[in-house]
Amino acid sequence: MPIWNRQDVLISAWKRDWYKFLEKRCTQRILIVTDTSGSFDPANSTGLTELIRVLKGSGDVPAAVPATVTEVSKASGFNFSTASPAVTTANYDQVWLFGFQAGAPSSDANEIRVLAQFMESGGGVFATGDHSTIGNPLCGALPRIRKMREWAAVPMGGPTRIDTVNNPGIDGVARSSDQSDRFPQTMYPLLDASSAPHPLLRSPAGAINVLPDHPHESECYALLGANLTGSFSVAGLAPFTEFPTVGGLENGPQLVAISMSASLNVDPGKGAVNPRCFGAISAYDGHLANKGRVVCDSTWHHFVNMNLNASNPYGDSGLREGTPLAANAAYKQIQRYFANIADYLTPKNRKWCRIFDMIAVELFDYPIWEEIVVLPEPPRPFPDFPEWPRAIELGKLVKASLSEKFGNGAFDGLIEDVLDVAETGEEVRFAINNNLRLLTSQNKERSMKHYDDPVGIEELKLGLIGRVFLALKAQLPNNPEELPKSAERLHDSGAKLLGEIVAKGLAEGIKYREMRYRRDLELINTLR
Repeated sequence: MPIWNRQDVLISAWKRDWYKFLEKRCTQRILIVTDTSGSFDPANSTGLTELIRVLKGSGDVPAAVPATVTEVSKASGFNFSTASPAVTTANYDQVWLFGFQAGAPSSDANEIRVLAQFMESGGGVFATGDHSTIGNPLCGALPRIRKMREWAAVPMGGPTRIDTVNNPGIDGVARSSDQSDRFPQTMYPLLDASSAPHPLLRSPAGAINVLPDHPHESECYALLGANLTGSFSVAGLAPFTEFPTVGGLENGPQLVAISMSASLNVDPGKGAVNPRCFGAISAYDGHLANKGRVVCDSTWHHFVNMNLNASNPYGDSGLREGTPLAANAAYKQIQRYFANIADYLTPKNRKWCRIFDMIAVELFDYPIWEEIVVLPEPPRPFPDFPEWPRAIELGKLVKASLSEKFGNGAFDGLIEDVLDVAETGEEVRFAINNNLRLLTSQNKERSMKHYDDPVGIEELKLGLIGRVFLALKAQLPNNPEELPKSAERLHDSGAKLLGEIVAKGLAEGIKYREMRYRRDLELINTLR
């Protein structure tokens, strides 16, 4: 049962109606594909039922997006090229691949072509396997995915394997069975310049830094330079660039988090490993090139029952504690990661739902609901822009609220999504993402790269989001109980409306900043 329909969860009545509206209009259609020993049985140790529970909104944390999940297995005869309904972006938004079979990568051009076309058309894809060649037949021949993760070379045993059972558990002895106890592995999120984690690892409880542990994982990669070049080809599909540049710059996969392999496992055939760090999660932002996004994980043991609950052969309770057993703090963070994957993989042309949801809820929720009515009027140094300072102040409130509810980086994530849906030009997005001064059209001949302007860009982002909120508030009812009824019209025209708001806001914000520069320059000249 979705979390907003559960009676044990405190939630406003209007929000229940609102989420039902979103469930009807914005549901992500997820296809989960496994093979051989992969399972959807809750009693099976390699079952994916804990993951699916989270995706469907019945976990211990809210689902990031409403979703329907279709479960299929290659072991039961599923074939991408003959599936009904067809595996296209008309029928699915995301495909999640859990490869349990070992061996060589698939040579079935028909199936590879279907998934390649799905990715090129904007569909999101998640892929994982385990050590050695486990997962290679299902995932190892696919574009981008084949380079974002190791599909063959990491062994199951010996000192060069990857073993993350670094916490020896309650008895002080590291064993393979400890992968099913209540102690997870620690991982290390890679942070951006503002100390925010990747969107996959955002949480109101702080950056997600835990995963289930396992004595033999694989690893993920971030590619640079020559490794990004080249095209992908398969019979029946025109060759395409695997990692196209954006604005003339490389846009390849990035590592999201690093983990440590450093176990002193005492089990036969395991033993101690040579300590080293490795990539636990990788992600590719295909939206920047109008492609689908991709996420890879080092092992499906981060998602299966035996590492999460009591469905394991060791008699442990997984990442659950107490009486009755309930998800511990680490497991709730891991569930956030599951939910974040579905959010991140949402196709670019369906992002408006998520933006619309976030803005509408914030407008009718604390603190924006109270503050927007009595928003203070800051000094207006330039009467030509009476609303821009007000928009900046509102942007500050929104940023603080989103950071508290969704974690550090949530505001910048909203900015990225808004610019994406508004189809803002590459040059402007590059400048905003790199804190470079934006200039009005008459100054285009002056290279933006010569103007580092973190203060001005931060002010522009705050004002732009404030403008978006103010504009959409004017389109929404004052009573939140009427929100689902009035939302139909706005939802259908929202992406176009957002583009208009953003274009106007950017023009106003850039001109306002230039006038501030001129005023500062005049002030400096008077002091000489």
